[in-house]
Amino acid sequence: MTSTYQDKSTNDHLVKLGPVFGESCQTQFLYLFPVGESVSSPKAIENAKSAVQGTVIITDVTIDDSLSFGIGYSEQCIQVQGVAFGVQPLK
Repeated sequence: MTSTYQDKSTNDHLVKLGPVFGESCQTQFLYLFPVGESVSSPKAIENAKSAVQGTVIITDVTIDDSLSFGIGYSEQCIQVQGVAFGVQPLK
């Protein structure tokens, strides 16, 4: 992505909170029958945003998709990594 955009209402004194990781996975029994929620990038991004309390935005985002096979099942996952910025949590 060559450009990103941010709502002007979210740029008030954001601090770097640190690296975050989130993922969304689904297992398929016998390689055909899905178990659980379907994989989605928005779900993985939400999981990453909720990893650190006070996160407003995530920057430097990378998204990876993986598919692994086992005996009688497969698993697809979408992983999201980035840097969280937000309001400093109260201690």
